[in-house]
Amino acid sequence: MIRMIRTKNLRALREGAELASVLQTDLEDAESRNGLLETEVDCLNKLVAELRSQRDTAMKDTETAAAALTAESLAYAFHKEAVAQAATEIAMALSADDTRASVREVSTVLLRRAKTLGIDTDSNEKKGAVA
Repeated sequence: MIRMIRTKNLRALREGAELASVLQTDLEDAESRNGLLETEVDCLNKLVAELRSQRDTAMKDTETAAAALTAESLAYAFHKEAVAQAATEIAMALSADDTRASVREVSTVLLRRAKTLGIDTDSNEKKGAVA
């Protein structure tokens, strides 16, 4: 009888030791997988941070480009308006009855609006109506 109890106890101890070994292996595997998952989560968080940074940079670049385009559009519109005003002044000057007065008036308009019209007034050599 004692022998039977002893055998049962030894068998239970062996089974318990085997189960403890299996559980220890499972625990080590789980900890290993957990470490890998933590590494993957860290990598994912870094990727998300990098993507957010790139998005923010792209948004700033887009805003800067939009502002530059708006400024360029305004500059073009103001220049176009100034050229139209100069053309109107020249047309009015040409409509005068006195040809000499028309030429003088056109020369005056051209000198006054030279920068707007892209005329170089710094040159020593003057030609035509601007002279």
